[in-house]
Amino acid sequence: VSLNIGEVSTVVPYYLEDCWKWAVDKEDMMRGCVLEINTIDALTHCEGCGRDYPTIKYGKTCPHCGSTQTWLLRGNEVEIKEIEVK
Repeated sequence: VSLNIGEVSTVVPYYLEDCWKWAVDKEDMMRGCVLEINTIDALTHCEGCGRDYPTIKYGKTCPHCGSTQTWLLRGNEVEIKEIEVK
């Protein structure tokens, strides 16, 4: 199973992986199943200057113009990217 998890999605990858290991060990059908987590970097857009910047480093205040009129472009996703069954 492959997941896309955003940097600011509130999902803690370590905890998700721990739960996954518990589930895999519990069910015979899941033995050998692997979880792959792809982290999506958080990116914010500024309405003030029209530029994009990394959310984690700068938060809600644009580092280019100082505006707080910003919104998150990506980084809060929790998506199933792929499930492969063999």
